[in-house]
Amino acid sequence: MRIELTGFKKVMFTIAAISTCFISMAEMAVNPAIFAIMETYGYDALGSYCISAPALCAGIAALVATALMSKISKKTLMIAAATIFTLSGFFACAVPDVGYYAVMRSIMGVGEGLISAVLMAYVATLFFEPAQHASFMGIWNVGNTIVGAALSLAGGFLAIPEWQNIFTMFILGVVVIILIALFMPALSRLDAEEADARESHASAEVAQKSKLPGVFWAFIVNCVLFCLMVGLNLYFGSEYIEETGLGGADTAGIYMMVYTLVGIIPGFVFGKLFMSLKGRVSTLSFALMIIAFLLMYFVEGNAVVVMIAFILAGLAFGLFYPYMFAMGALVVAPDRIDLSMSAATACYQFSFFAITFIVNGLRMVLAPETGMVVPQFLAFCLLGVIAIVINLATHGSFKKFRETQDELPQGH
Repeated sequence: MRIELTGFKKVMFTIAAISTCFISMAEMAVNPAIFAIMETYGYDALGSYCISAPALCAGIAALVATALMSKISKKTLMIAAATIFTLSGFFACAVPDVGYYAVMRSIMGVGEGLISAVLMAYVATLFFEPAQHASFMGIWNVGNTIVGAALSLAGGFLAIPEWQNIFTMFILGVVVIILIALFMPALSRLDAEEADARESHASAEVAQKSKLPGVFWAFIVNCVLFCLMVGLNLYFGSEYIEETGLGGADTAGIYMMVYTLVGIIPGFVFGKLFMSLKGRVSTLSFALMIIAFLLMYFVEGNAVVVMIAFILAGLAFGLFYPYMFAMGALVVAPDRIDLSMSAATACYQFSFFAITFIVNGLRMVLAPETGMVVPQFLAFCLLGVIAIVINLATHGSFKKFRETQDELPQGH
């Protein structure tokens, strides 16, 4: 459905959209305490699942979101997702049992993944012009980054007495529910169906061209590789800080706050930057992440250098996160955008789920005597190199796909 938002309605929609970052970025509050959580529940399969359960369930929820959006209004789905998250998050530590904690964290993940996927599809529906969409994603990412930084800082300090204290803040999800209910326009199912009909191609020849192209799959691989690199830093950055003697959970919270906060900078220019560079935004993001990881490996224990590395990684994330959803709308035909948004969200979440098991499995390979996580920052640079090669190889295919799409009737 194509709705034009202006003035007060656009401002309040933007605020409501940014408020959902409290849910989609909730793991930023938990990340500074990951080392303490794993010390509590262990490094076995169940202990690892306690860390990555939200990511797994968020990925599944994101994939299911595509089907749900064809049956239930996006606004209703977002309210449901926020409610699920708020209740499970606040009561996650109500019972001191690893099984209970794992279940509640899984339910939290459903809310996180569902609200992310639906919001991205919602935004792509309202801001359908590429420049307009990219510009909004930049603004949204500024808010997303500020929320993430605040959550990292709050999580680090709440965890000082007991890491369980972190989950008390999730009662604030009630505010998100209220903002969604008041300021997000309802897209009726009938209107959505009419919009889909307008966006569908008139002939069988055109419809055939709306199949998922090769550039979409290259984009998905790109997302997975970057999210694995991000996951290493997000999930094991606190352990890295402790291993290298830089500090504890409170120090890790500061580093993670800086990491998220610098992501604001790309947001201010993302719209113009994306429209100029398109896929090269991804290449730039991977290059920054590779440099950051090399610094963390070769100059470990140096507080200034490691802070620079976290800043570079934060800039990379600040570029790539909005890129995932801006680019996701350009690598498919208009009638597949909901699927593309869900797939990008699923990549983000599934990669975060897998990273805990990958890193814990690689400990015995890369550091068999100590099990330290530091060597993996060097090993993960290989993922960035692979991604850059893919970007260079598919740049021409993407340009050709966009030229083909621009020649088709869009129905806007």
